[in-house]
Amino acid sequence: TTLMVHNIPPECTYERIVQAWPIDGSYDFLFLPMRSGGRLAMGWAILNFASAAHADAFTARWHWRRLPGFHQGRQMRVTVAGFQGMEANVAHLRAKP
Repeated sequence: TTLMVHNIPPECTYERIVQAWPIDGSYDFLFLPMRSGGRLAMGWAILNFASAAHADAFTARWHWRRLPGFHQGRQMRVTVAGFQGMEANVAHLRAKP
């Protein structure tokens, strides 16, 4: 199951995301696009989970919440991603110019 997380603060780095969402085997793909220069996040991320149960637990934990250390701004929104599976997402991202 692949999820999209919206409203990630622009100042959020990959390192801060991994602190909040540890690489523990529950997901096998994390994409956090950055604006040109690589210093500001685009505001969204894609995660592909190992199981629907892991995706459900992530959604229950993070939907309408903020990342640790970010107390202002909009709360994150977790939705089902348009492309499902790591392979489909990698292929889609590689096809982009």
